[in-house]
Amino acid sequence: MLTRPALPLILVMATANAIAFFVQGTVSMTEVWFIGHLGTEALTAIALMFPALMQMLANGALGGPLSSSVARALGRGRKDQAEALIWHGVVIALAAGGLFWLIWWLGGTALLHQLDWTGRALAAALTGSIGLMLAFAPGLWVGLFTDDPATYIAGAQFLHIAGPLFLFQGLGLALYFGSQGAGVIHWPIAAALVRFVVAIGGALIAVYWFSAGLDVV
Repeated sequence: MLTRPALPLILVMATANAIAFFVQGTVSMTEVWFIGHLGTEALTAIALMFPALMQMLANGALGGPLSSSVARALGRGRKDQAEALIWHGVVIALAAGGLFWLIWWLGGTALLHQLDWTGRALAAALTGSIGLMLAFAPGLWVGLFTDDPATYIAGAQFLHIAGPLFLFQGLGLALYFGSQGAGVIHWPIAAALVRFVVAIGGALIAVYWFSAGLDVV
């Protein structure tokens, strides 16, 4: 990690996770595609709850596989195996922590500066290119979920306006996870609060005070 170029290193290390997220995303989008055929109300409901329920509550890394393995062992009545799995998890966590500390001690600052920038640019380029494509051809995405004319127009209108700015979504996520690693999570929290106030407050003001339409929101 200290000698290889940053971009190939990120691509190699991220491949497995990218495949996993692709499979997860395919399943999730198939579910939304099915719900979209149930009608506009069902699609609206899932659009409100899907990010919180599926994307946030269902996340897991080491703790998820470990807890499921322990649960299976206890279900089989193998308390000894469950205890062994817990200790294996502790050892893996300690070993990983020690390895990361060693890498940081050897050259963490320079490495992270080269990576928290290459990673940001890569994430922004990926999401930005997708957003730009959908801004010019919104039917590639909106058409998967609904054939209701009003809903289609609203979705296409959103992609026309917001699509070119998707690069900031990738950039923001990269900065968010980088902030976690750097221990300065207060900045992403502050940014999320500002975004919430601007999005909700701005929409309320635009609609109720100025009778603005969906394009302004």
